[in-house]
Amino acid sequence: MNEFMLQLLESSKRIPSDFKLILERKLQLAILEVGDSLSTSVAKLVPKIIGAVILIIGVFFGLIALALWLGELFGNTTYGFLAISATFLVIGILLVAINPEMKKNGIKQSIENNFIELSDKLGAESK
Repeated sequence: MNEFMLQLLESSKRIPSDFKLILERKLQLAILEVGDSLSTSVAKLVPKIIGAVILIIGVFFGLIALALWLGELFGNTTYGFLAISATFLVIGILLVAINPEMKKNGIKQSIENNFIELSDKLGAESK
């Protein structure tokens, strides 16, 4: 019986070091999962950013062409650019006048949803 007690005592001494090792491994795994998730998100984001930049450049040149064409119709290039500028001014005023809280809450909700999805994904992988 004495030998059993010694083995039990030795086992109980190893518990804190085993627990520490398990905790360290869990932390390393969580860091790796976050890194993987972050790299995946960036990899998905880069093509979208490149596409958006190309789209913006295309819209920019299209608007210049439209302004030149309108200027030709109006008989003065300046009037074409004024027409395009006035259109954007009206749209901008309307967007500012429409409840700005709605836009802020929409962005906030989108960010929260992304964090919840990431949290759920990490939680499901660790089980």
